[in-house]
Amino acid sequence: MAKQALKILDSKVICRQPGRYIGWPTIAKTAKGELLAVFSGDRDAHVCPCGKTFLIRSRDKGTTWSAPELINDTPLDDRDTGICIAADGTLVVSWFTSHYTDESYLARCTSEADKKQRRKLLAGIKKDEIKQWGGLEILDNRYECGHWIRRSLDNGKTW
Repeated sequence: MAKQALKILDSKVICRQPGRYIGWPTIAKTAKGELLAVFSGDRDAHVCPCGKTFLIRSRDKGTTWSAPELINDTPLDDRDTGICIAADGTLVVSWFTSHYTDESYLARCTSEADKKQRRKLLAGIKKDEIKQWGGLEILDNRYECGHWIRRSLDNGKTW
């Protein structure tokens, strides 16, 4: 099998959320040529209980991108979003949830007010939500991760 040569045409930021952290993007191309990128966003930092799953689109080969569309926001941290497009056009988005029980979410706080806000956020997550989205087994000071997929039959209009 012959190797194909690749050429990088451009390198640029395609989405920003000012004051927020975006991580773990994945990109796919539809049969009609639309580029879809998904990521975990609306985060305070790499370790953060606030992660949500977002999608952005480009209909001009990546020159311009849409505003982020929220795919899901569970009560836990939604992380490591991936996307695949099935042969019939079905979009499949995967992610996992996590919920820590130790001080790791508070380690990067820059003020006592920030710690207080994060503690309040963590205290607001109910035990039944943790069970539903993450499981109740504790491994290495955190709850077992929940693993999820969501599909769309209409190019991401509904999930």
